[in-house]
Amino acid sequence: MDDWTMSDEREFMENLLNERFNFYLVVYGAVVVSAGTVESWFAKMIILIVGAILLALLLLTIGRAQVKLDYIIGELCATKTAVRLGHCHPVAVIDERARHSKTFPRGRRRLVGFYIPAFCFVTVYLAAAFASCFVI
Repeated sequence: MDDWTMSDEREFMENLLNERFNFYLVVYGAVVVSAGTVESWFAKMIILIVGAILLALLLLTIGRAQVKLDYIIGELCATKTAVRLGHCHPVAVIDERARHSKTFPRGRRRLVGFYIPAFCFVTVYLAAAFASCFVI
């Protein structure tokens, strides 16, 4: 029986994060399309409110997976000296180099785990808020 390594855990968490993010985008698309095609103001409000609640809950699970992945990648190589010398996992080496990139200095990994889901949630939340203010 093989031992579960930190590299296996990283691979598992990356796949879990990607699957949750893809599901989040499907739910977001379904909420937006449903709210856009329904004629009734009341039905539109229900769809947007339920969609915002569902997206908020999914956002929490995606954020948790992103935090875990960040910790795992950090543990793959705990010291910056080891990263510079190349004595750690390749993912940690690439992550350290990507952080010092001039095009995106803080890295892009958090886009999937935090920023894109938060943007999607805010758009649905604001749509629900505006739809409740303006009865069409």
